[in-house]
Amino acid sequence: MTKQTYRANNRSNNTQNHRNAGEHSREETANEKKRPTLIAYQVKSTGEDQTFWTTIGAAWLNKDNFSFSLTLDAIPTDGRIQLYPPKEQEAG
Repeated sequence: MTKQTYRANNRSNNTQNHRNAGEHSREETANEKKRPTLIAYQVKSTGEDQTFWTTIGAAWLNKDNFSFSLTLDAIPTDGRIQLYPPKEQEAG
């Protein structure tokens, strides 16, 4: 394979990858306009039997009805994440 052929093939592959990435971004944007399927909470426990729940993001069911797209506004470093369906007041 010559350098010119390699460059042409590589350019074609890169273009295809960028197209796929763009399509995925449009899908996520459209998906995020829908109500979230799950709400992400950070759960942090203190030594005094107190637990603090903080909303940190949301998850949407993908078109395959199997996987989720997760968007987080924060990532806990010393806590855990729980996913729950939205409460009635959050959903409406």
